[in-house]
Amino acid sequence: MIDVLPALEPSAGLVTLSRISPPAPPADLLWRCTVELARAEPDRAGGVLSARLAGAHGHSSTDAMLRGVGEAVERYALHPDGPAPAGAVRATAAGLGSRAQRFHGPDVALGAATDRELTWYPATRLRDGATVLVPSALVDYPLTGPDADGFDPSPSGAAAGEGWTAAVRSALLETVERDAFQVAWERDLRPVRVADPGTDRTLTRLLRRAAQAGLEAVLAEVPTGVPGVACAIGVVVDEAGPHPLATLGCKASDDPARRLLGALQEALQIRSAALVARERADRWPGGAVRDDDDRLRFLASPEGYARVRAWTDAFAQDGPGGPGDPAARRVSTDELVRAMVTDGADPLIVDLTHRLPLGVRESGWAAVKAVPVGYQQLRIDDTRTDTWNRARLASAEARTGLTAGPAPTGVRPHPLP
Repeated sequence: MIDVLPALEPSAGLVTLSRISPPAPPADLLWRCTVELARAEPDRAGGVLSARLAGAHGHSSTDAMLRGVGEAVERYALHPDGPAPAGAVRATAAGLGSRAQRFHGPDVALGAATDRELTWYPATRLRDGATVLVPSALVDYPLTGPDADGFDPSPSGAAAGEGWTAAVRSALLETVERDAFQVAWERDLRPVRVADPGTDRTLTRLLRRAAQAGLEAVLAEVPTGVPGVACAIGVVVDEAGPHPLATLGCKASDDPARRLLGALQEALQIRSAALVARERADRWPGGAVRDDDDRLRFLASPEGYARVRAWTDAFAQDGPGGPGDPAARRVSTDELVRAMVTDGADPLIVDLTHRLPLGVRESGWAAVKAVPVGYQQLRIDDTRTDTWNRARLASAEARTGLTAGPAPTGVRPHPLP
């Protein structure tokens, strides 16, 4: 395991300060690791989330620290102030010909078609090891300016780990997770409730802690196209006060207990952020959700609570899977790639390790960004129509075996900032 403490030293060049905070019920049920990035732009006026801060919550101080440093490594590597990968070019898609990855159209839906000159980064196509070029807007975050026009820049699909292989595996699992969740939410699929979360002690303790805080925790699963991997959905409902709140998290993994714990932790982490937004009186004005600040305000609103509560109430009561599933086994990264390709994906990986400070690299950290060709990306700007993978939406019931609800009317913001 990587020794994360050196990366938290300001001299390492990754962060300028860090803080580990213990649980503070009822708002924060988890340990928190917060870091200020050494590479960050000023916060937007009126923003709820800070571009300068990264971190994560965890069930223990060690878990929070490891996850928080990993998040900091990812965010640092994504920042466009870092050097472009070797082999980056400035060109039009037409000028690059077959070297350019197609990013538009209803079966890819990663951006709008354009004949403008763009910055392109080299990516490894995992099914055959070939090098293709992808627009920088599918990698860098945050990104503004001409290169971002027509795209929906997002940190989703970024991952850090102990070496390239571990980072790639994490990025691929997040890609599977985002596709499963975004499609399930938009199609109003009915995930299967996990009636018996098993005997994992960490998960059991966290469920007990949530119940003691007066929270209702609901766990469910969405099947994926990767045999042995499911996407867990964790929902935390707080109806104790005058303003009810429901937050949601997800986690795809081949380890049933790990994915349930990860989904529950993410739901609790987002709950903490939503409570901060509410305390600051950052009200959702209604209408469009264009970024994660808007999404957090929506989630903290009565409308956000009602949407998440209604979806949760519609979850199916029984079905296969869960911690007791005897078929649970470790899925190798090679198996993961093959299954994703069979499922319609053509995953690409951009290596961003070169952007990390030297000391962080020497500690063993690697950072990558997965480009989810063929899968549904997690949407940031809900007003866009060109970032829906129509084939994934249309095939959702057949692929998952889950029942879809009525077709949604209008824009339906998802609850995952």
